[in-house]
Amino acid sequence: MSSRIVTVTANPALDVSTTVARIEPDEKLRGRGSRIDPGGGGVNVSRLVHRLGGATLAIVALGGVEGDAYRRLLEEEGVPFAAVPIAEETRQNFAVHEEATGRHFRFVLEGPVITAEEWAAILGAARRALRPGDWLVSSGSMPPGAPEDAVAQLVRLAHETGARAVVDSSGAALAAALEASPELIKPSRRELEELVGRPLPDDAAVQAAAAGLVAERGVGTVVVTLGADGAMLVSADGTVRLPAVDIVPVSTVGAGDSFLAGLVLRLAQGRPLADALRTALAAGAATAAGAGTRLASPEEVARLEAGRPRRAIDGSSRPRESEGIRDAPGREVRDVMGIDDIVEKAKDLAEGAAERIKDVAGDAKELAGDAVENVKELAGDAAENVKEFADDAVDKAKDVLGVDEKPQGSSSPPASQTPPSGGA
Repeated sequence: MSSRIVTVTANPALDVSTTVARIEPDEKLRGRGSRIDPGGGGVNVSRLVHRLGGATLAIVALGGVEGDAYRRLLEEEGVPFAAVPIAEETRQNFAVHEEATGRHFRFVLEGPVITAEEWAAILGAARRALRPGDWLVSSGSMPPGAPEDAVAQLVRLAHETGARAVVDSSGAALAAALEASPELIKPSRRELEELVGRPLPDDAAVQAAAAGLVAERGVGTVVVTLGADGAMLVSADGTVRLPAVDIVPVSTVGAGDSFLAGLVLRLAQGRPLADALRTALAAGAATAAGAGTRLASPEEVARLEAGRPRRAIDGSSRPRESEGIRDAPGREVRDVMGIDDIVEKAKDLAEGAAERIKDVAGDAKELAGDAVENVKELAGDAAENVKEFADDAVDKAKDVLGVDEKPQGSSSPPASQTPPSGGA
């Protein structure tokens, strides 16, 4: 049985999206196909976990008319949630897809200012909800008025209640959270560079930086998203590196949250790290392939999850130098398929090769038979031609020499011994 995933979203937003033909200054841009979704990092994680069949609870701060609309959307979707009331209005975010260029524009508003009492109420809701073995996910920005160590407070709260803490944040909030040693963090390459204070131009540099956080800062697992290059997961058990899923991205709204939802859901289910990362990439790609602010469907995630190769940790091999990554001793990062896929693929290849060999052998036998017949026919024709040529040559030689053909066994004496005509 999987553990429950509790998310905290202190700065949610009604995500509004639409499509316009072209973005022009000073013009009325008429949108079509508009939609509204309850957004924000933690809520999006809970929404997708719920769609994928996982147990979840979204703790969300809501206020004003926009907060009421937000609450209704969550109720319609059936996502379990606990609303913490705040005085100011819940914000909106706005996303526009430009048809002429395929570009996507995202307008993110700052959000309401929360008070110390409201933040304490958010912490209280989380404390009441958490049970030992749960996963607490802090994802998304903090609103104005939240304490600088707000994310770190959530990590410490998780540990106090026997839960595991997951942080998807950046900048000062992420740096502060490290002091509380969360079980998992999910920075992008850029966010990891800011955190360690140096550029990370390749996989080896990313792996070294992430491994340093695990070894020196007490972070359980570091998952680095690499955009079009996929993702890397680093823990004390080794490294998993996966390429991106091959899709045509349409909208990135909610893609990172979907990635995190797939990752934590599989970990909560006790699945291996490689499987968790594969599901994460599939979930993020499935959301990115859709328009506007929609999240992926379970069918879309399952299709991409099943159709991709994976990189797994193999405890029986040494690290390959070609990967450019140093893993935990005795472990290797490598491309593999599932064992069932390998067996089926091998069977298909063997059957195909056998059929091809039969075809080639049959063709060769037929060609050999034809070749023998052709050689026999050509040899016969050549023999007849040689015989005719030889006969013609003999006849011509006789004509030139004036030699008449004699019956076999007859002989003529030499001309000097021929007796003269008449008697002596």
